Formats: sequence, C-alpha cells, structure tokens
Amino acid sequence: MISTKEFYISKFEVTNEQFRAFVNDDGYEFQEYWMVDPALMSKSGIGWIYQAKYRMTLPFEWSFSNNPFWRKAESNFIYGFRI
Repeated sequence: MISTKEFYISKFEVTNEQFRAFVNDDGYEFQEYWMVDPALMSKSGIGWIYQAKYRMTLPFEWSFSNNPFWRKAESNFIYGFRI
C-alpha cells in the first residue's frame, strides 16, 4: 500500500508542454475553449465565468518570469517524467 498527495485527473492526459502551447496561443482569451458541453453540466459557461472572475492568463502558480514558466508548479510532469 502506498500513500500519495491529492491530485486532479482528467479523461485525457495533457502535458505541461501541451498546455503551454494552449497558453501561448491565447487559450485564456477564447470563451469557446472554456465552455462545457451542456449534456455534461447544466452550467455550460462555468469555466468561462471562473476564468473571467479571476482574470486568469496562466494556471495558478505558473509565472512568465520563470523559464520554463511551469517549473515551480505543483504539477510539473512532462511526458510522464517529473522534473
């Protein structure tokens, strides 16, 4: 038996490098990227509302002053290897 810190998981794996491409392509600026399929959740705009409320431009704990800017992020896996 092992113990681990809490973590988030998604249906599809996305590496920090892939997410960096989303950020660099202004992914935080397009509402359609934040909409949830109404079949999955009645509040389909919840992601966009959250992004707008906190004026997000990067994930929490990422910083453009770091290089790479996810280096100190809590979740910093790249293709399965922790850096």
